[in-house]
Amino acid sequence: TICQKRYVTTILTLVRCIQLLHADHFSGTVSSRPLPHHLLLLHQRLVLKELCMPAGPKRRPPPQERHAFGLTVLQPSHPEIRRLQHDVPRPSLHGHKVWPTSFLLLDYLHQRGVAPQVRMLELGCGWGLVGIACAKTFQAQVTGLDADAAVFPYLQLHAQRHDVRIATRCGTFADLTPQELATFDLI
Repeated sequence: TICQKRYVTTILTLVRCIQLLHADHFSGTVSSRPLPHHLLLLHQRLVLKELCMPAGPKRRPPPQERHAFGLTVLQPSHPEIRRLQHDVPRPSLHGHKVWPTSFLLLDYLHQRGVAPQVRMLELGCGWGLVGIACAKTFQAQVTGLDADAAVFPYLQLHAQRHDVRIATRCGTFADLTPQELATFDLI
């Protein structure tokens, strides 16, 4: 553990100081004279104490899932997310995690409600949790729009786990025409 490493570092520093005190001050080299017996015993006791110290408490691994608003959100430490990180290109913009603003928006939508069967466009969808929640809770027809197509495997993984279907489109808001925007009830 960190405490044990610091303890060992302190002991080694102490031993080095003892050696320097016992060094030939004029040449700067360690004296060939042996260390006094009481210093050797102290050193041995400290090393034995270090070896006999119990390991510190083990750290709990970070949770692999987070639950909010009826959703199960996979954390970056989850094996399925790790597999995606290994198998597909990593998102290059901001889609490497679920952002706290997603939970704020989910809270707002759950308090306010969404009309059933609404056609919804989620801008900058990332992993798509807002759209997934709307599809699951309000049976919304959701399209996720993101400038980074590398987020879509993460979105589809979460959608699949929640048994919903989310359409995806790579692009930005500036790419959408007024006619395309008119096809959505909620943006």
